[in-house]
Amino acid sequence: MWLQNGQWPGWSLLTVVLPLTSGSEFSNWLTNPSSWLGLHVIVHWALDLPLWLWGFVAAGLGMKLLEPKKEDWDKVIRMRLHGILVDGRVEMFEGTLADAEERIDQLASQGKAAAYLFEANSVEEFSAKREAERRRSATDTL
Repeated sequence: MWLQNGQWPGWSLLTVVLPLTSGSEFSNWLTNPSSWLGLHVIVHWALDLPLWLWGFVAAGLGMKLLEPKKEDWDKVIRMRLHGILVDGRVEMFEGTLADAEERIDQLASQGKAAAYLFEANSVEEFSAKREAERRRSATDTL
């Protein structure tokens, strides 16, 4: 019906809610409040807002609720591939720099020789850096 007559953008939420809630205590309170008069004024004012404005409010709230937290976003940004030298071979570790350092400490506590080598943003970059590290270590031993 709203789409047929073309007047729905000018309608208020109250025009939609009142017929849907007819006969309920909420509907009776909206039409004839006997208590909570201050709350009645606020609710009535909010329900008198146009439907299109409620659409913007709902979209804004939805975007805010679905927005990732800053801490989560920072962690995603800091996640990288790290090259760790473990007993002469390069091991790939995915995580933050703090996670990589924790992994090195863990390996050291297991009696393994471990050192941090490099950071990479992708598997391809990691492979290239690992190959460069192999060449460098090969020339160092010569």
